Amino acid sequence: MDKGELKAFLAEVEEDGIALLHSRGYQWFKSEFLPYLNLGDTLLADQVELLADCWYLVGDVYDFNGTPIKAIESYKKALEYDDDVDGAYREIANMYEQIGQYTEALEYINIAIDKMPEEEELLDDKASIQDSINYTVEPYLTAKNQAWTLSEQLAQGEVEAVVQTIAALESPNVAVLQCLAKAYGMELKKEAYLKTWERILRTEGNMTLNYADWFYMPRSIYNNEKIWLLIKELSPRVNEAIFIEFDSLSEHYSEVLSQAEELSLICDFQIHRITKNQAALKELAAQYPLWEEVQELLA
Repeated sequence: MDKGELKAFLAEVEEDGIALLHSRGYQWFKSEFLPYLNLGDTLLADQVELLADCWYLVGDVYDFNGTPIKAIESYKKALEYDDDVDGAYREIANMYEQIGQYTEALEYINIAIDKMPEEEELLDDKASIQDSINYTVEPYLTAKNQAWTLSEQLAQGEVEAVVQTIAALESPNVAVLQCLAKAYGMELKKEAYLKTWERILRTEGNMTLNYADWFYMPRSIYNNEKIWLLIKELSPRVNEAIFIEFDSLSEHYSEVLSQAEELSLICDFQIHRITKNQAALKELAAQYPLWEEVQELLA
C-alpha cells in the first residue's frame, strides 16, 4: 500500500467512524486496520490529525468493549499525534473514573474543561468525579469483577492466559464464559466457540449481550445459523442486548416489544437471512414495515 492508498483507507475509516470500525470485527481490526494505522508512522508522518483521529477511534473500540485501561492507552496515543484532539481528554477522564483512579480523572476533566469551555456537561462530570473523591465512592469497575479483568487481558492479546484462568475455575459465571467465547473467537476456534455458547445456555443466570460479544465473534460464526438459534433460546435471560445495527427495530417498535421479543426477532431475521428463507422474511417485513434492515434485505 502506497502513501496515497493508505491515506485514503484511513480517511474512509475516519469518516465512517466507530460504528463501521467496530462492526468489522476483531479479525479485520487486528489484521488490517491496526497494521495499516501503524504504517502511518512511516508513510504519513505529516498527517498528524488523521492519525490522531484514527487512534481516537481505536480508543472508542476499546471503550465500547468495556476495557477502559486499553482505551486510555489508545486515547493517549491520539494525543501524542495531536494534543488538540479535545474529546480525548474527556474520554480519558471517563475511563479513569470507571476504574476508580479519580485523581487522574480530575486532572483530565480539568484539561477538557479548559479546552472545551462551551461544553457545560463537563462541569457535571467534574462534580461527579469530585464527589467520588470526597465520599470515597467505589468505582464502577474493580478487581472483583473478573469478567472485566479478563476482558482487559483479551484487549492486550493475552488469549491463552484467559483460557487457562477460566479452565481453572470450578463454576465460572455467564459473564466469564462470555470472555472464554471471545478468546476462542479471537483465535478462530469455531467449534470451541460454539461449545462455549452451549455451555452458557446450560449455566444459570441472566446476562447482557454487549458490543464485545459481536466484535470478537468470527464472521463465519455470525453467518452460522447455530449461534442465532442459541441466542434465541437465551433471549428470555438477556437483561440487555446492545447492537450497532438494527436501530430501526428498536426505534419504531420498542414500545410494543419486550427486550426478549426484540432479541428473538433479530435472531429470526438472522436465521432467515442465513437460510435464505424469503417467505419468512416477507412475513417479518409485513408485520414490521418500519424495520429497515428487513426491507433492505428484500429490496
